Amino acid sequence: MKEEKLREITQLFLEFHPIHQRKITSLFSKDNSDTYKCNRNQIKAIMIIGRNIEMIPTMLGKCLGLQKGSLTTLLDSLEEMGLVSRTAHPADRRKTLISLTERGLEYRTLKIKQFEIELSKVFDSLSEETLDEFIPCFRNVIDTIKEI
Repeated sequence: MKEEKLREITQLFLEFHPIHQRKITSLFSKDNSDTYKCNRNQIKAIMIIGRNIEMIPTMLGKCLGLQKGSLTTLLDSLEEMGLVSRTAHPADRRKTLISLTERGLEYRTLKIKQFEIELSKVFDSLSEETLDEFIPCFRNVIDTIKEI
């Protein structure tokens, strides 16, 4: 019985990922009208770093699915734009912490506002009742994934 449920979870994740990429992650597309002209991965990195306040690059790489070299290039570009800073880890001198600069925080706030506008367009076609059902279900998915 549990094996069947695990197979179904596998199928649901395989179905979810491309839908999420197409309908949600695409909302982080490059915006040529903004000052920094960040690409999708740069914007996602800014969102993740800002949510965590500061973090080690390895964890950011895991969140973005990037290898060390690609992550270094991404962080170098964000640092050159003045959006991210690197500091020495206070407890482990082998590690570095990354955090958003003041400009990075302002840019993140701007991108969140833009994301909210675009996301509201995506969900606008749904009824309020559907949204009332969706929100706790989605919260449950997130909480369950955090548990594992």
